[in-house]
Formats: sequence, C-alpha cells, structure tokens
Amino acid sequence: MALLHLEGQRFERLRVLRRCESIRPGEHVFRWVCVCDCQPDVEIEIRGDFLRNGGAKSCGCLQRENRRRMKSIAGRKYGFLKAVRYVRKGAFSSVWLWECVCGKLIEADLNGVRGGKKKSCGCKSFESWNKNAENARAGIDLRDGTCVTKIREALKTNGKVYKNNTSGVTGVCWDGRSKKWCARIGFQGKRILLGYFMDFDEAVKARKKAEEKYFGGYLESLKADKDKTEK
Repeated sequence: MALLHLEGQRFERLRVLRRCESIRPGEHVFRWVCVCDCQPDVEIEIRGDFLRNGGAKSCGCLQRENRRRMKSIAGRKYGFLKAVRYVRKGAFSSVWLWECVCGKLIEADLNGVRGGKKKSCGCKSFESWNKNAENARAGIDLRDGTCVTKIREALKTNGKVYKNNTSGVTGVCWDGRSKKWCARIGFQGKRILLGYFMDFDEAVKARKKAEEKYFGGYLESLKADKDKTEK
C-alpha cells in the first residue's frame, strides 16, 4: 500500500496533523488526525479517502451551518416565488417547495430560483406572452423592455412634449437648483443624465446626440440581427 503524506494539508476547514499509526479492523485505508477551524484544540480522526474526495470538510460544523441556512430562507421571496420548506437534496442544489404569487405550489431547484432562471410557476410567463400578443395587435413593437415604436417616433418627430416641460424639447428642462439646463434621456427602463448646461442649444445638442447613440444605435443593432437571421 502506497503511503500518502497529508501532514500539514488543508481540506476546507480541516487541517491534517499526522497519520494514525494503525488501520482500524475492517478498513483498508489510514485515518488521519485533524483539527477543525471551529475547534482548533480538539483532535478528530478522519479517513484519508474521505479527505481527498471531499467527503469530509469539517468536524460537522459546516453541515450544521448549512442546515440552519436552509431553514433560514423559509418565507423569503425570489421573483414571484416564496420559499415554503426544504424538500430534498437535488443534483446541484437543494430542492424547495415554493408558493407562487398566483397561489400554486411547485418544487424547484434553489439555485435556479435564486439565479432568476425560475421566477414563477409559469403564470407570469403566460401573462408576458399575452401582453406581447396585445402589443403586437396594437402595432406596438416591444423588445428587451424597450418600445421600438416610440423610439422610431422620437427620432422622426423629437417625441412627445409633456405639459410640465419648460423648454419645448423632449428631455431638456430648466433646473432651478443649479440654474442650468438639464438634459436627460430614457432608455430600456433607465433615466440617463446627460449633463447640465448654461446654454440651451448645448443641452438640446446633447439630447440629440444621445438619441442617435441610444435610439439610432439600438435600431441599427435590430436591423443587423434581422439581416443575420435572414441570411
């Protein structure tokens, strides 16, 4: 039997001190004397193959912490799902029972829910599909959270000017605190500040430039994707 030298090596929270002098009856591998980070003064014996294959990572404290952590997420919400209780160990992470916002109970992988791959029992995906169908019937082209129809209109007509607008140009308004003209643009659900300007024409120019960058660039990318698909 080839002897391994594990002295001084670390395996997760375990540090190997020395090899046991003899093999226990019925076993075919040596045990090693280790100490865990949680109790550095307490020595424990662990089989060498358990250390090398990852079967032993602590004195047991890591497993206890994981169990407490599993209990602690009960009641937490991820997307439209609320954690109810632990069900079983899965292939890659634990499987939990989840309550959807619609009231339906489903079983789903914890990593999938936390990572956003699973956001509902499927009801929200169906609602999203219905919404997209309604938009299509109304002639509204909505992609990636962006209304392509409104972008095209904005590039052609400078968009809609709201009643509270103080300049007559969409995205440009007077800021009373800084005593300057403020330029902004909205894109994909975000409001982007373009800057503050003493000169009104400079603020309008910044807005026009942003429209070409964000709106025009986005339409060009959609056209490029369409051309690739058709080819």
